[in-house]
Amino acid sequence: MRLLLISLFALFLSLALLQAGNSFLITLLSVRLAATGVLPSVAGQVMVLYAVGFVIGALYCGRLVARVGHIRAMAVSTSITAMAAISYPLIDSLYFWAGLRIIGGIGAAGLFITIESWLNAVASNHNRSTLFSIYLIIFYLAATAAQLLVGIIDPLSMTPFILCGLLLMASVIPVSASGLSSPEIEVSERMSLSQLYRQSPLGITTVFFSGMLLSSYYGLVPVFGKMTGISIEQISHIMALSVLLAMLFAFPIGRLCDKYRREYILIGIVASIALLSLASGLLVEQNITVRTVMLAVLMGILANSYSTGIAIANDRIDSHLRLQASSALILSYGVGSIIGPFTYGKAMEILSPEALFLGFALACGLLLVLIIINLRHLPHSALESQEDFLLAVPEQALPDFDPTSETDNNVDIEALFRDEMVELFGDENTDNKVSNTNTTITAIYKKLGHKKSSPLFKER
Repeated sequence: MRLLLISLFALFLSLALLQAGNSFLITLLSVRLAATGVLPSVAGQVMVLYAVGFVIGALYCGRLVARVGHIRAMAVSTSITAMAAISYPLIDSLYFWAGLRIIGGIGAAGLFITIESWLNAVASNHNRSTLFSIYLIIFYLAATAAQLLVGIIDPLSMTPFILCGLLLMASVIPVSASGLSSPEIEVSERMSLSQLYRQSPLGITTVFFSGMLLSSYYGLVPVFGKMTGISIEQISHIMALSVLLAMLFAFPIGRLCDKYRREYILIGIVASIALLSLASGLLVEQNITVRTVMLAVLMGILANSYSTGIAIANDRIDSHLRLQASSALILSYGVGSIIGPFTYGKAMEILSPEALFLGFALACGLLLVLIIINLRHLPHSALESQEDFLLAVPEQALPDFDPTSETDNNVDIEALFRDEMVELFGDENTDNKVSNTNTTITAIYKKLGHKKSSPLFKER
């Protein structure tokens, strides 16, 4: 496991740069639209087009990876995403920005597909959960750091857009400059939403509502903050703390979901979101510290509703169908992500900024009713039959990257460093020459000019 993590360092570094640039851009655009006086409904429509592009990319970019390989696909996706990011200041037109949101969503989907399918290809049943956890920790930490950038750079200048482009372009460098070789993947068949609903109505419904609320939080909370007297620097702190709490709450919520029936835990999660939403919408006159804590805790719990919905769906689906089902779950989330910002943005414009969180509470009330109805009609599932709870994020864009998959399709580290081994031993049939990973990397280490084997790879 230690050697695998070392070999994937470049991939994880690329992930950190990618998520930092992508997360920074999402909050930056929302703050920029609010600062220039754009109506909340219009801002919501512009922001939601990222989800449209992401859904399109999630459906089709997997074929690009399978056809040209991970490194080339990542280079293509990075170029598309970075060009879109630095193009916003060129034309001050909402229609132009709307098109860039779609293009950026497609490119971001391609990037996440590349990284996640790569991790899935090298993971085994023994280390899949560990790799997935590291992936998500890096994902959240990079997103947290990116939010802080919003408060220190003038959002009305071109500088932040250039910075976004630089971070996104830099994400392809670690992988391209490393000795990693692209593993092969196969794009699996997809399951329709109706098929998944018949097997797990509560799982797909929860994921849909998570898409509505999470996308609205990311896209409209900066607008809400601007309209209710919160400064840009304070908004950046709220968003950073929100993402950080989403990561910190994942472990205790996951433990509860493994110890008790998940539908009951989901009721507690949804009820907490409803109460915090009501408080956030009604207590806008409170001081900034109270409002920051309420909004951050709300996001920390809300983000984990997605993981809980995924876990409930996997409990009800046959193991051999989970890869196909994950595609339908992503599509369900994407549909919710499209509806949420548009609906809540319009409500904020017609009613008041507080309508955002009052709408959150209303949606949670509806979801609670659906959960109770489903509990009365669904057969009770024993705790021992539940799958292990694993934290998931919406950007999990490729069905082949499913941490609950029982397929052991891992790639040896030797295969990842194929080019270096061929150069070292002068024979492409290196499997007969090197049978031990430790020996392989030590030999490469010596080839680089060191007389002794690397202490990093000594056996304990």
